[in-house]
Amino acid sequence: MSLTTNDKLDIFSHHFNFLQHHFSFGNLHKLFNEGISLFSETDGSNAYAIKLVSSKNGEYEGLLSLAFTCNDIELAVVSFTIAPGKIFGLEQNEIAYVTRLQKSRAEKDLVNEATKYFKDIFLTSILLKALEAMLFAFDISTFAGVSAGNQVSGHMSGYQELFYVFYDETWITNGGILKNGEYILSLPLPHKSILLIKQTHRNRTVKKRNKLKEIYDCCSKNAQLIISDKQPETYVTFADNKSHNFSGKTIIAT
Repeated sequence: MSLTTNDKLDIFSHHFNFLQHHFSFGNLHKLFNEGISLFSETDGSNAYAIKLVSSKNGEYEGLLSLAFTCNDIELAVVSFTIAPGKIFGLEQNEIAYVTRLQKSRAEKDLVNEATKYFKDIFLTSILLKALEAMLFAFDISTFAGVSAGNQVSGHMSGYQELFYVFYDETWITNGGILKNGEYILSLPLPHKSILLIKQTHRNRTVKKRNKLKEIYDCCSKNAQLIISDKQPETYVTFADNKSHNFSGKTIIAT
């Protein structure tokens, strides 16, 4: 779909009203400065994190971003804006409009290293799981995924096919239904029954899903802290001692 100027103004207004309603002044200050940490985990000298941040140039590709970082280097990002559902022909009062899904091409080695550490899960898939957790915490059960044809950089010469794979195919794989030029996705995102996975791949699939659930749970609890206006500084860190292999993980103090 082609958003009109009035549509964009309505989306921006709705988004900032949403932030004002759900975020305390302290959390807004963090959001627009250092960001709010939703998940972190260390592997030796590599400190991985998922942060909710205010987007750079957000008026073009989404006002908020979930950034996957390693030692504060951005490796992947998903950007979105909280929008009124009516703009997309939906009944929901508010949805997320996801307009950027990208991994870093400049940090290929770090991206590969992180992907390997996280059970060979694509970093963008990790971020979509984090987004799902955050949206559920805010009672948002639907998002619209931008199509390659409507993505702000989607018409770059020579990249049309790549953008189709990265956007349209991702949304279709996750159950997206094309409506007025954008993909509508319901949460939770579906996944294939384990019985439909090749038996030789099932063990690896279970490990991936368990890791994603761990990330989801952590992001969900930290998003709920935003809502309850408790500061995410109440994190505690523990060491997971398995075969003398320690890895620092972030959990919520209860």
